Amino acid sequence: NFGTRESLVMNHTVNVSGHAGVRWYELRKTTGPWSIYQQGTFSPSSDSRWMGSIAMDKNGDIAVGYSVSSTSVYPSIRYAGRLATDPLGALSQGEATLQAGGGVETDVSGRWGDYSSMNVDPTDDCTFWYANEYFSTTSARGWRTRIGHFKFPGCGAPAVTGFTPTSGTPGTSVTINGSGFTGATAVKFNGVTAPTFSVGSAVQITATVPAGATTGPIAVTTSGGTGTSATSFTVTSGVPAPTITSFTPTSGPVGTTVTITGTNFTGATMVTLRYVKASFTVNSPTSITATVPSGSSTSKWRLTTPSGTATSGAYFVVTTGSSSPPPPPPPPPPPSSGAPTITGESPTSGPAGTTVTLTGTNFTGAYSLTLGTTHVGFSLNSSTTLTVKIPALGPGTRRWTLKTSGGTALGPYFTTT
Repeated sequence: NFGTRESLVMNHTVNVSGHAGVRWYELRKTTGPWSIYQQGTFSPSSDSRWMGSIAMDKNGDIAVGYSVSSTSVYPSIRYAGRLATDPLGALSQGEATLQAGGGVETDVSGRWGDYSSMNVDPTDDCTFWYANEYFSTTSARGWRTRIGHFKFPGCGAPAVTGFTPTSGTPGTSVTINGSGFTGATAVKFNGVTAPTFSVGSAVQITATVPAGATTGPIAVTTSGGTGTSATSFTVTSGVPAPTITSFTPTSGPVGTTVTITGTNFTGATMVTLRYVKASFTVNSPTSITATVPSGSSTSKWRLTTPSGTATSGAYFVVTTGSSSPPPPPPPPPPPSSGAPTITGESPTSGPAGTTVTLTGTNFTGAYSLTLGTTHVGFSLNSSTTLTVKIPALGPGTRRWTLKTSGGTALGPYFTTT
């Protein structure tokens, strides 16, 4: 009985092209009547296999024991099996010999091995015990009995189903839940052995996160094997995550030195502006000096330590040619005749310094032009054309936005090389 279902296993001998084979079945019942879940005939060679006995362990693994013989094989004792995860209808774990026969029975009674018996040890519900008959030498009644045991890999291994808390620093006490913990010999956090642990019961262990442990699964080892958690325990450094409270200056070109202020900067591993890595120096736990990196554009600062990542609340404005912030756009001119449109650009890509012509409608009254998030200067040639020189922005693709007193137009994308 597996709780959510019941299983029965059975076998009998069948004729397989003139020799004997073992036919076996697994029946299951969840609700309603019993039904055949899987079945198969085991006959991997022309040797006869008969007098079978079958059993199932607590994992749902199946073992079948039987006698085997032919004109070239003395009656011997063998067994075969399958794991619960093997393809249905097959004894995929192959065949093993428990006892090779050394002779045949000359008695004409025809009785043989009617006490063939495969059983699972109730002490662990994993170990299979098998008993059957064989002859060590040819005789009429010199039969012998062989009893042997075996079990499949994985049966009896502990299972880790969860743990609490799910994160912590070295030294944290963690309660591990699962099954099969009796007699546990080791607990490991991502491969690092816990210095102390206590087996509270077969389903619970308390362990201490070891020094040197890193984020990863928890494993419990017993004499039956090792069980590993499906999820990872997160090892933290014990230092709170960083925060960014301010930075100065708030704008400037590539190469500008910026002082970032906040908390918990010790051990910082990376500083970025628009995900472009910046060179930096940790001055103190509350101060870092960073350099605006080439290829970045107006964005928020991000700072990473082993404890987490902090993001600034405000944007740093990347300007061109001067560390002074760009002047605010002039006030809008009188209303124009309608909302603008941008219908074309030429060229569509180029390096810094490239002159680009934008064409469209209702450009009169234009007071702001941006490429991505960067304000750029422009010359209004007519109500349908304007020219602009590409600033030093670094490689990337950005979209034009034009504002006039009549409205806002989104234009095509320009790729800076």
